[in-house]
Amino acid sequence: MARVNGVPPSKSGPRLRLVYFFLNRAMAPLTGKAKVRFEPLEIYATIPALALAHANLEKTMQKIDLVDKPVLDLAELKVATVIDDEFQIDLSSLIARVRSRVSDEQLRALDRHADSELFTDAQKLAMDYAVAMTRTPPHVPDEMMERLRRQFTDPQFVELTYTLALANLRCRANVALGVEAFGFSKGRVRASAVMPLS
Repeated sequence: MARVNGVPPSKSGPRLRLVYFFLNRAMAPLTGKAKVRFEPLEIYATIPALALAHANLEKTMQKIDLVDKPVLDLAELKVATVIDDEFQIDLSSLIARVRSRVSDEQLRALDRHADSELFTDAQKLAMDYAVAMTRTPPHVPDEMMERLRRQFTDPQFVELTYTLALANLRCRANVALGVEAFGFSKGRVRASAVMPLS
């Protein structure tokens, strides 16, 4: 149960109601539902300026399309599994499945991605980078950085890095605020939070 009571759309100002409208419009193709409850945004809405700034940041990141979506989606999902953010594991499993056509087998293999033949080299490297960035403190070895720099152009590398930093922000905030899974992947295979940070 969330540790803070959020502000639902019905009690939000006009600008935030517009954010909720566009969020539901973006989520409808993924969920098959006209409206979904998005608890993190409701919690951020206790400070309307924060909710609006976060929504603008998310919208900006969605417009950038330099790295293949399956690479980004799997790397973001990896962050959620490492942090053990039930909400984001639930949501990101759905996004990866629908937007990037990630298979049930890939979702099951996420915790052992390095040894799996189900992922491309770019996907494995991005997930390795996700783990390295998510550790506390973050540690990206020189050898990994060399591989990243060979695999991705400068703009792609910046997009991947910022995407993973944003995923860390989302997941850590969700866990601290007590946001729970919403059921986006109910009845479907989803990734598991089994990877320990070490």
